[in-house]
Amino acid sequence: SAVSFAADLAAGFREPPVSAWPQAWWHWMDGNISREGIKADLEAMKAAGVGGATILDISGGLPPGPVKTLSPEWFAMVQYALEEAARLGMEISLHNCPGWSSSGGPWIPPEHAMKKLVWTESVLAGGRRVSEKLPQPYAVMGFYRDIAVHAYPSIAGDDFRFEASKPSVTASFAPPEEAAKVLDWKDAVRVPRPTTEAPQYITFAFAEPLTASLLSIHFGGNQWHSLRVALLVSDDGETFREHVRPGTLRPPQGQVTFPTLHSRFVRVQFLSTSEDICRVSNISFSPGFRIPNIAGKSFASLDSNMETGPAPDAASIIAREGIIDISDKMAADGTLDWEAPAGQWTILRFGYTLTGRRNHPTTPEGRGLECDKMSKTAVKVAWDGMMGKIVASAGPLAGKSLIGALIDSYEVGPQNWTDSFRDDFIRLRGYDPLPLLSIVTGRYVDSAEYSERFLQDFRRTISDLFAECYADYFAELAHGSGMQFASEPYGGPFDNLLQGRSADVPMGEFWGGSNNTGNANLAGNIAHVNGRVYAGAESFTATPRNGRWQSHPALHKAQGDNVFSQGVNRYIFHSYAHQPWTVKTPGMTMGQWGFHFNRHNTLWNSYSAWLDYVKRAQFMLQQGRFVADALYVARENTPSSATWSPGLPAGYRGDCCDARSLIEQVTVRDGRVVFPHGMSYAMLIASQTSEVSPALLRKLLALAQDGAVILLG
Repeated sequence: SAVSFAADLAAGFREPPVSAWPQAWWHWMDGNISREGIKADLEAMKAAGVGGATILDISGGLPPGPVKTLSPEWFAMVQYALEEAARLGMEISLHNCPGWSSSGGPWIPPEHAMKKLVWTESVLAGGRRVSEKLPQPYAVMGFYRDIAVHAYPSIAGDDFRFEASKPSVTASFAPPEEAAKVLDWKDAVRVPRPTTEAPQYITFAFAEPLTASLLSIHFGGNQWHSLRVALLVSDDGETFREHVRPGTLRPPQGQVTFPTLHSRFVRVQFLSTSEDICRVSNISFSPGFRIPNIAGKSFASLDSNMETGPAPDAASIIAREGIIDISDKMAADGTLDWEAPAGQWTILRFGYTLTGRRNHPTTPEGRGLECDKMSKTAVKVAWDGMMGKIVASAGPLAGKSLIGALIDSYEVGPQNWTDSFRDDFIRLRGYDPLPLLSIVTGRYVDSAEYSERFLQDFRRTISDLFAECYADYFAELAHGSGMQFASEPYGGPFDNLLQGRSADVPMGEFWGGSNNTGNANLAGNIAHVNGRVYAGAESFTATPRNGRWQSHPALHKAQGDNVFSQGVNRYIFHSYAHQPWTVKTPGMTMGQWGFHFNRHNTLWNSYSAWLDYVKRAQFMLQQGRFVADALYVARENTPSSATWSPGLPAGYRGDCCDARSLIEQVTVRDGRVVFPHGMSYAMLIASQTSEVSPALLRKLLALAQDGAVILLG
């Protein structure tokens, strides 16, 4: 009844349950762990008003402690923490592997590690019997499997070798012999960050004018690094004019297609770099049109630039019917024995190898290959290697004090192949991808539109498999062990909303030092549209500048209240570093990161008043159901995330769901758009429909016929 509900609210507000208390990342640093420290840490947390902790065993480059990661002593420490938490009435979660990213360890064998598509190219004269060995694509850690061998009549640029043009190379930042390293792949040139006073560039001079429509630039860095360039041309090597200025490029490869140039002097002008030094390993030009940013469009990188290039000419397009599968003509040792028709032929030998990515940051004992995120078998191997052992040891504590498993920040890069990818693609998309793998190399097949549509299907399949085999299956494993699944579902080749919908505790993050809310609205949004009680956030994460014991509750409260307004109702503080010693302040830290929220902080005994407020606020925010006015539908073309566009007038709020959830779950009741769990909206906004599937169009039509108010973009 309303009376009992009000009474429960009043009682919960006076004495919030532990589930409403804030929690903390509990970083165990470089094996510096002790039973005395575990006991003291948990008792201090409980006394201050922290209801739970998530153990992340990481390395900060500190002197190693006595407890080796994953050793019997380490597992015993985890068990002791669970027992102490049970005694204190607290909740413990664990990151699913050593480090904070992502799901791997030394028990992952190569066959269950992350994989990527690779290929080699050969150009052969036909009209004869070909008998020669095709080069094998490179193998990471010696792991390689063949997929297919395709042949097609060569297109423009296939037989061009840039190094054969023998350009002279000069640079603003290095002598010619150093600058020339961009031609040979053996080393990298170090490009300083350009400034107005010190512009940076590499200039290529040719004996005969270069004809080119494609620039490829390979450079180092992680998924957050970036590079912006302009391409300039000159008739005399003195006066240059801009030919093209592409969008932002990301590692490992930027591929730019542009209107054909014909010039003796070509300059790559560096406009900006995300780092002080950008390591460029190769720059090349080629005639013929290719798909721009093919690395990002095939999820070989996490570059989200999906812009199309200039229309390719007929000489740069492969006819689909001209592609021949000659896989059965290649022997196991790579020797091709083929009666080639007349003409010039390009041979593509496709295979897959490992990405080589490893979990991090962790101790040497905890480091190993990342599991294949598109294989349930591999994810189960990853689970069994650490979490399965902890659950087995926990016994009745699983689901009591051991309440959660976490996938934290996804920072292990892309993956675009798995053993069963062909079958999975056919199951999810309804046609065979193998005849069209030439598109993944950056070549157009039939037309630009057809090729881009295939790449959308290619990415969509990868995103669907990440959700199905990684997030959804991980949730199944956690639930089977009596635990909840917490996830930060962003940063990968994802449909973020689909990746996060299986999480019991969807999470975002925000950093201290300002009033920003980070991506707290993503966590709140995912909780709303999936009927979740909790929306978490890695809270008040701090850079060295803002985390050096300078923060205090008055600063945290204003920012934290702003985060509450975005839908978050559970803080997970970053960071409580485990304090293994009995020494006084400052004790252990997570290196220079976080706001050093631990029992050795001199403010520790002054946190309780703020934390009491947080408990009550979180308890109230965990009740009832969010009220929103409009439901947005995210775009189907991945990578994608929540988009609230066009914006609503002041005073109105909206949520965003992925297309699959809309298709599978949403109905109309009394003119309102509703989910089975009760969330409802006055209108549906489908503005991200420049690329849309027939299934989504059919669903929108059905909702409209049932009386939904729909705004189409």
